[in-house]
Amino acid sequence: MAKSFQYLKSFLNNCGIPTKKAEADAILYELIVSIKIDPAPNFIQHEKIKDAADWEIYGEGVYKGRTHLTKEEIKKLLTKELCLVEENVLVIDVTNTIVNAKSK
Repeated sequence: MAKSFQYLKSFLNNCGIPTKKAEADAILYELIVSIKIDPAPNFIQHEKIKDAADWEIYGEGVYKGRTHLTKEEIKKLLTKELCLVEENVLVIDVTNTIVNAKSK
């Protein structure tokens, strides 16, 4: 994961997305992504998006990803790489929800 983080950090800097956290302090986010177009693209096959997170398919047009990117950064990446308007991309950060559910 450390090697992929370095690649991702370099990629984000090239795209103009600043990375402010040191690798040791980086937070691993759990995100749910829904693409609201029909048919929804399988973006896991897209190289830059695939490298941005560890993705799982949750349903048609719905994905779960673990990443060091925030939900805003993932949304920006998806809209840019897939040429989608922001209204068609829903990203939900479920990091705290998952942590809270495990602690109960």
